[in-house]
Amino acid sequence: HKYNHKYKIIWLLKHTESVPASLPLNVECYSIYSPSFKRNYHICTAKYFLADDKITNKTRKKQISVYCTHGIGSLKCPRGRILIPDSVDYVLMPAKTYMPIVANALSMDYPNDKFVSLGYPVNDVMYAACDKSELFKLTKNKFSKVVMWLPTFRKLNTSLRCDSDKDNPLGIPLVMNMEEYNSLNSILESLDMLLIIKLHPNQLLEGLKIKDLSNIVVLTHSDMKEKSINLYKLLNSTDALISDYSSIVGAYLHLDRPIAYVFDDIREYKLDLISDDLSQVTAGTFIYNLYDMHHFLEDIAKENDRYMEKRHKLRDFIYEYKDGNSCKRLAEFLQL
Repeated sequence: HKYNHKYKIIWLLKHTESVPASLPLNVECYSIYSPSFKRNYHICTAKYFLADDKITNKTRKKQISVYCTHGIGSLKCPRGRILIPDSVDYVLMPAKTYMPIVANALSMDYPNDKFVSLGYPVNDVMYAACDKSELFKLTKNKFSKVVMWLPTFRKLNTSLRCDSDKDNPLGIPLVMNMEEYNSLNSILESLDMLLIIKLHPNQLLEGLKIKDLSNIVVLTHSDMKEKSINLYKLLNSTDALISDYSSIVGAYLHLDRPIAYVFDDIREYKLDLISDDLSQVTAGTFIYNLYDMHHFLEDIAKENDRYMEKRHKLRDFIYEYKDGNSCKRLAEFLQL
């Protein structure tokens, strides 16, 4: 909508190595951490701040800071890990009904005048037309169904943090050895189905032992960068999602497609969950072993959507808007 013709847009990133050589008109990029006089100048003179992870503090009272969310909608509770500084003026919310849960996750009081129910801009791409272009970057083969598996990280690649005591010999949950991994591929072959295993960008890959097979594609964060793949656009090309405690299950509700949750390490998982009764905040198949995984994949192949009604109720509870216009609402809210 050519907002960059009227406004200068400063893009602050933790990692700038993947930034395109040519940026749009009036868009500049700087590292959050590296010393930069120009970056600091723009921070002092900017009118609006938008953040989804690292929040840049305001320097003047008249500046407006908006937290656009990072990982809200997950089953793991980030209370105490995500802290919203007092300098933030507004915190985006998906719906009034879900505000108490988000407030607890963010360690914020409820009710709160900072909460505004506009939806999350990051989810707008879910409503874009699906052209399969991201999928074609991975394979030219055709499959009857495409399923994506996005396990959240268990071992962090930047510290000694470990969120699960269960050992994963192959570097992914559920699958304990190469025999089971090959068996999973055989099941996918019999169903004419592709499984994309996308590792979390923060997952320690030191023990990763799986590789691409005929019906399995393994994607690391580096692979995504190298192939210039947009995760949300790729999700739009899938028929179902497998995940676990990750926030991606909340975002995937916008696509209204089947979801499964891998809970093979739920007893060993160290983080608090947002509810003691996961049946109240989930709408899909619980997978504890490969037998459960096989049944879920068979349901997808047969287009047997067992949890559609419950998924619709959960989606309505979490999201006030299901239209892909959260960016527009935010622009109008800020009176751009």
